[in-house]
Amino acid sequence: IRAGAPQETDHPFNVYDRVTTAQQAIDQAVAAAHGRRVYYIELFPKLAGKTPFEALTTLSAQAGRFPPGYRLTDTRIYPGMSNVAVQVYASR
Repeated sequence: IRAGAPQETDHPFNVYDRVTTAQQAIDQAVAAAHGRRVYYIELFPKLAGKTPFEALTTLSAQAGRFPPGYRLTDTRIYPGMSNVAVQVYASR
């Protein structure tokens, strides 16, 4: 489930496909997980003057919120030309 882009489910993309917000994507992922872990993957550009962890913290705070019962259990940052961060959320 991806945010910021149309969801391709049963047909090729077209101009009428709705763009999913970060919060909608999180809500759909939690519903599909049925209480299991959710992996939140984020690509982010290098932000001037910030470490990858600071950039991730800034961007993730804006991305959306997980529902009560889910907590962040792990974060991995893979810096490079395209910074990638993986956060693992698990139900209590």
